[in-house]
Amino acid sequence: MSTLLIYAATVLIWGSTWIMIKFQLGIVPPQVSLVYRFALAAIALVIFAVWQQRRLRVPRRYWPMVATQGFFMFSANYYFVYHGTAYVTSGLVAVLFTSLVFLNAVNERVFFRTPISATGLVAGCAAIGGIGLMFWPEIQSLSLSDHTLKGIGLVLCGALMASFGNMAAIRNTRDKLPVVAVNALGMAFGTACSLALALFNHEQFTMD
Repeated sequence: MSTLLIYAATVLIWGSTWIMIKFQLGIVPPQVSLVYRFALAAIALVIFAVWQQRRLRVPRRYWPMVATQGFFMFSANYYFVYHGTAYVTSGLVAVLFTSLVFLNAVNERVFFRTPISATGLVAGCAAIGGIGLMFWPEIQSLSLSDHTLKGIGLVLCGALMASFGNMAAIRNTRDKLPVVAVNALGMAFGTACSLALALFNHEQFTMD
């Protein structure tokens, strides 16, 4: 598969996810939407792994870090993003979440002593600027009300949780764990966390 095709697929999938999140909000509570979303995703990955005859087993000593990745990347991250999207436009959510570039750079420095690249910082600024320009009409119409500030804070918390999940993913990659297996197990654990919170909050498992 060519680099251009992989890049185009990434842009399409990542770019459209914010619109899809907006569509998910409404009748179904956000926490329940997360349960539906990542339960289906985990099942889809397991089916894919079986079809491709990929290894799904992960040695038990790596489970804590796989669970850490699942919690931050597929539960806590989206918990804040879904709740934040209820207060701000999907365009602003996309712009705010691009702060992940800088959070990753800082956290890689903290956890792995990776030098912060000046080139990476410039590229991150360019990315935020480009996304900001695309969604400028939405951003321009915003008023900094209490609800908007709350939404911004929630989305930034989501980006921070995603960054922690990325740090766990880096560790799992360095341990040479199978990517599909780690993501399938991580999504299953993240789903379990979201399910536990939904049950604790007595959420209604409705369907639109």
